[in-house]
Amino acid sequence: MRWVIALLILAALGGGAFWYVVAGRSALDGARTAAGQTDATPQEPEPPGWDSAVVVTAADVIVSSPRDRVQSIGTGRALRAVEVTTDVAGIIEEVHFQSNALIAAGAPLLTLERDAQEIALRSAQAEFENLQATFERYDRLRRSG
Repeated sequence: MRWVIALLILAALGGGAFWYVVAGRSALDGARTAAGQTDATPQEPEPPGWDSAVVVTAADVIVSSPRDRVQSIGTGRALRAVEVTTDVAGIIEEVHFQSNALIAAGAPLLTLERDAQEIALRSAQAEFENLQATFERYDRLRRSG
């Protein structure tokens, strides 16, 4: 029973393909006849929006050295750029490079003001000492029962 269904599906697909090819040719032939093209070598229809005339401009070849500089007025953009960001905010105290200079990997670029970081460090150290004293007090209480 399954092979009968498979045979019917294949026959339907083959008939549909045949009809598609024959109907497509007859529609194309009808369009050519309406356009007045009845010669023995029919031309393929042009894609929509294409004109049959093509304008070609030719120029003599000139051998010269390549130009690597262009003088113009406008705005230029670099091919490559690097965006530098920091993990902390702060005011720049010192710049350790010159514009367009090569910089070695790992070299410091800027020095930020240290006042805010030093205050934050002292505050964190005081908080650590306070928490460590609290921990030791709780640990003694736990051991004493």
